[in-house]
Amino acid sequence: MGKLAYLGILTLLVAGCSSGEQPGETRGPIDDGAGAGGEVGGGAGGAQAVECDPPLPDESLAEFLCDPAGDLACNNCHDCGKVMDGSAKAQAATCGVQCGSSRSCAEDCLTDNLGLSDDCTGCLIDFFDCLKANCLAQCLGNTPDDCTECSRTKPEGASCSEALETCSGATRNEDFSG
Repeated sequence: MGKLAYLGILTLLVAGCSSGEQPGETRGPIDDGAGAGGEVGGGAGGAQAVECDPPLPDESLAEFLCDPAGDLACNNCHDCGKVMDGSAKAQAATCGVQCGSSRSCAEDCLTDNLGLSDDCTGCLIDFFDCLKANCLAQCLGNTPDDCTECSRTKPEGASCSEALETCSGATRNEDFSG
């Protein structure tokens, strides 16, 4: 797969959401030891609020939401901040151009440039692998909507997007209009 195809798929990485793991599997909880700062409420249904320093971006401005009080791979203050401020999505696109189809290069690129946890990076890379296996034709086209739609519907059972959300804890902000 060419660099531009990888870019297209990785750009949708966070937008569509998923993991290459079997349905129902999740990566373990992450404890980054983040300290005090702005209080964060959020999407983990009843989870106790976590204070992050620096505070997480305003949810109303975030394309993707992430709750550091959750127990999934990206649910820590650092990873959630990168998901919510859009830098994880932007860096995924950059890594796609730089790495072509090399999984290890993309993992190193995301980790080195964003400092994402290994588990969170793994969820994002697993999502890419799921898209390659199930949505390659749709994601190689010029219509990002086709790739996003495929990521939300394939494979049958748990889609690529559902698997990413289950793995990472990051979800699309349905109220985002930017």
